[in-house]
Amino acid sequence: MLARARAHLSFMLEVMARFDRPPADVSAAFGAGPVSAKRFDGGRGLTWRAGSVILRPSDSADEAAFRSEVLEPTEQSARFRTPRPIRTASGAWVAECWKAWQMVPGEADESRVSDVLAVSVAFHETIAHLARPP
Repeated sequence: MLARARAHLSFMLEVMARFDRPPADVSAAFGAGPVSAKRFDGGRGLTWRAGSVILRPSDSADEAAFRSEVLEPTEQSARFRTPRPIRTASGAWVAECWKAWQMVPGEADESRVSDVLAVSVAFHETIAHLARPP
């Protein structure tokens, strides 16, 4: 577990050093069009917004695919909402090490602990039947 966390941190530091912003062709691949990406608040400085598309580096195409394939068909409910993953024009979940999500309006508020726990339980109940990733 610690080795995975170190590898993830190493990847993210490398991404921060390599990518000032998502390339225009990546934004276009996810349907953002010619909109210039702007750094998005939150996301540890790695998240960008291009119109209604949120872009973030992906350290694992397999993990991005698994997460996207779980969330794409997941029904939204009054108990929780999740951003929808966006495929590239070619149908892939990742383009040049970037993944994309639809923008979901709202703000994080870590002080609402009881709400966070309730949402976590509702989300778990929704996906608990799914097999764990390989």
